[in-house]
Amino acid sequence: MKGYEKECILGPLFKLLEAGFELLIPLVVARIVDQGIGRADQGYVLRMCLVMIVLGIVGLAMAVSAQYFSAAAAVGFSSRLRHAVMEHILGLSYSQIDKMGSSTMVTRMTSDINQLQNGVNLPWVRIPVSTFQAPSFTSRITARFTTTRVTGFSSAEIPAALLCRAASAPVFWQKP
Repeated sequence: MKGYEKECILGPLFKLLEAGFELLIPLVVARIVDQGIGRADQGYVLRMCLVMIVLGIVGLAMAVSAQYFSAAAAVGFSSRLRHAVMEHILGLSYSQIDKMGSSTMVTRMTSDINQLQNGVNLPWVRIPVSTFQAPSFTSRITARFTTTRVTGFSSAEIPAALLCRAASAPVFWQKP
């Protein structure tokens, strides 16, 4: 990732900020319910709705910035890798090319590098942030919910996880 250090730092940073702004929305909704609706204060409800709109707009700006920087790093990485693979292929002898096969080389130049590019494009940053920050944010709303989330899985999550695992298992993993 040489040459893309700035993008590799800013992309995840903006993604973290986006997740943080998204996790603030339930706190604002809780305040609307507790303080605005509970006290029948329309002015407070409208102010908090404006706060939610601002949080949404700022979160959107963070998401766009994160995607811009991560895409720049991913495309730059994959383009350098394609160039290096092409240089290597051009250095091969005709017998080596025949032995390897042109279809294998085309696959390496396209599908394999696209998979690496998608991996660099930072889809993995958001999951740990949401998973580990969400219980701390929800503890501000209700302690009972947080106790359930921190101490274990709910009764619906275990069967759902097993079902997803079974549905996503490739055919070759299953016994005949």
